[in-house]
Formats: sequence, structure tokens, C-alpha cells
Amino acid sequence: MNQHEFEQRLEQAFDDNHQPIVENIQQLRQDLMDITQIDELVDSFFANQLVIPHPDELYQQGMLHLKIMESSDYTQHETSPIKNTHLWQESVLWLVVYHEAMIDMYYQEKDERFQAFMNFMILWKFKWFLADIIDDVSRPYSQINQYMRLFSYYCNLLDLGWRSIHKLAVMHGLQMANQDMVKTHFKLWLDAEKNDFDDCWACQVDDMVRVNVFLGQYEKALEYAQEILDGTSSCGEVPHLTNSLIVQAYFYTNQLEKAKNLLISGYDLVKGQGQFIKPIAEFMRLAIQMGDIQFAENIYQENKDLYHECESLFERMLFAIEASKLAVAEQAELLEQASRLAHQFDERHGNDYYSRQLVVPVVEVSSGLKS
Repeated sequence: MNQHEFEQRLEQAFDDNHQPIVENIQQLRQDLMDITQIDELVDSFFANQLVIPHPDELYQQGMLHLKIMESSDYTQHETSPIKNTHLWQESVLWLVVYHEAMIDMYYQEKDERFQAFMNFMILWKFKWFLADIIDDVSRPYSQINQYMRLFSYYCNLLDLGWRSIHKLAVMHGLQMANQDMVKTHFKLWLDAEKNDFDDCWACQVDDMVRVNVFLGQYEKALEYAQEILDGTSSCGEVPHLTNSLIVQAYFYTNQLEKAKNLLISGYDLVKGQGQFIKPIAEFMRLAIQMGDIQFAENIYQENKDLYHECESLFERMLFAIEASKLAVAEQAELLEQASRLAHQFDERHGNDYYSRQLVVPVVEVSSGLKS
């Protein structure tokens, strides 16, 4: 395909908000002979059998995937309709698989076209991908490990350090409820040298708090949380994601008044916002633990539409587990969905962590907190 035709087709493959038109994308990929399954490409990469297309084809295929990847930056919605779709994930993976080849094209072959791919965001968005891919229960962990191996390869190749690798392993260990994995990589993460590829500091502190809450080290969690509580560390997602963790730490260190106050103010900060389904579910659980079933039911009623819209099966499971403990009209349906997802995630993770959170539904309403 000549360059003029390619540019026309590429423009036609995206709408006015830079979002991919799937049918056009798929047809263009076929016409560019970009048809190999992504996991076959990853396997070929590690077997040193990756076929590098002709430079013209490599450039055109790469530009298509780059536009798909970057389309997550162009959206009029609070959360992107393209980020973490399979289309977006495959394009990020494709760009990572061929990243070294495109680096060689630019620096060794002096092909100026490939300067477009000397793009720090390719690896940064691969880190996004790896942080979220664990939520997809259909992905076996062996496949996720292969992607982590690819990430480690590029972190070494491009001198990005080990800190992000260990932090991702910690996050995966938390979701899998693997204490050994969390403890091992948490220490390695904290000991690793800081660099510009790290997540923002507030997000890192949030995860430090999350680790210690998971391990039942609540006093330590509150030590880490202090700079979030005093406003020293914050970002677009912190303290939104952290408050529910701090409430839990307060609760288990018998600081009940602080726990109650932050439960109310922390929930108000995230209610009705789909990107915060996880802390919303955690606030629901904490309200139940603290004896205010009415407040928990209010949380459910105010956010149940977000639950139905949520694309993450993991976050849907967390919400359904807590909501299924309440005497709401949808209780039976919620319990069925929570049970099904909990068993699927537990089967992949090799434990019964989420299934054990399924309990006899709560029907008793007690007064206390006000929404």
C-alpha cells in the first residue's frame, strides 16, 4: 500500500474524537498483512524467531497501532472508551514486541520515520496494561508472566530499573492474595533505586498503604498514610483510592471515631464515579463491619448503576460480594454473580480468598452513620 493511500485509510479508521472505528481498523490490519495473533508474536520474540516486516510495512503497521494506543489520550469522557479494550491492549503489545526492531531502524538504519516510535509512552502504557491485565480472569497467570517477562526485558534494555517491575508484582500479588509474593516484591520494590519511570509518588504511597492493610499491619499502614492525611501527597486518584484503606486501619486499631468520620467524607469523595468502584465496594464492606447496614445500603443504591456499567470483572466481583450481604431486592442475583466470579478468580489464583468473603447475607439494619 503506498503512503498516500495508507494515510487516507488511517484517517478514515478513526472518528472525530480519535476513537478507533473497529471495522475499519480490522480491514486495514488485514490489508497491511498485520494478521498474526499477538501471543504468537510474543512467543516468537522470546524464541528469537520474530519476523520483521519490510521497513515500509513495519512503519505503516506501527503507525496504525500507535494511533490506537494514543487514542486513549483523546476522549471527551472521564474514562476512555478505548483504554484496556482488547483492541487497545493488542496494539500496546504489538508496539512493545516490535519496539526494539523500530529502535534499530531509527538508530542503526537511520530511517527518520521511526523517530515517531522513540516514544517513552509506549512502555509507560504497557505498564498501564500490566497493572490492569490481572483483572481479566480469562487470562491465565502464565500468560501474564510472559508479558511481565517482556516488560522486564525492556526495563533492562532501556535502563528503566527494577522498581516498576517489583511494584507490578506486588499489585498482582495483592489481587491474587499471595502473601509470599507481596512480601518478597514489596521489599525489593522499596529497596530498588528510584527513577523517572516510577508512578507518581502519591500513587506509590497509596500502594504502600494497601500492602500493609492487606498484611494486617495497620499501624504501619497509618504511618505510610500520614502524608496523604496531611495533604503532602495527593494526585487525581489519591486520596480517593486510599481513604477506604485508612478507614480500615483506623477500625482495626480501635480509632473508631476517626474511622466513622473518614468513612463518611471518604465515601462522599468517590460516590457516583465509575473509576472508583473498588473503594466504593470497600466503603460498603466497612460500613457493614462498623454496624451501619443502612449506610451500606445507601452506598449500594447510589452506585448500583455504576456496577452494571463496570467493565472490570474483578471490580464487579468486589462490589457484588459486599452488596450481596445486604437485604436488597437484587440480593440473589448479586450473590450468584459474586459466587461465580469469586470461584473463577480463586481457581486462577490457587486459593479461596474471595470465596471466603461470601457470607450469610446481612438483614439486620442498625442506625449510626448518616449518608
